[in-house]
Amino acid sequence: MSANDFPPQARPGRGLSGRQAGLSLWCWVILLAVGGLLLSLALRCLPVLLEYQGVVKAARMAALAETPAEARLEFDRVAVVEGLTGVKGSDLAIDGPVSGTLRVSFSYRREVHLFGPASLAFHLVGVAP
Repeated sequence: MSANDFPPQARPGRGLSGRQAGLSLWCWVILLAVGGLLLSLALRCLPVLLEYQGVVKAARMAALAETPAEARLEFDRVAVVEGLTGVKGSDLAIDGPVSGTLRVSFSYRREVHLFGPASLAFHLVGVAP
């Protein structure tokens, strides 16, 4: 049996168009490498984003206090429970009561080391009503 015994679309080694369909092995290797790098970056940034959510939660709790001193103490209490290290109660900017609550704002910077001398900097800002 020779290759000429098969119809043109079913000849061994040839697809319908005579070209290989799909991705090559090298293309898969490159895609997996890029995907791995992106996943690594996301996993390094995740703790920063979770800490930011905790700081926002602590600032909201502090905004319910009656005086700025109580707000700073409340923020520090929540920060201990949440395990926050980026911001302290003394770093907060607190404005007087507006509509019965304090306005608590914060701003801080976190860096995530990537490799060698490269790092990714986050400048995080927030305001609690």
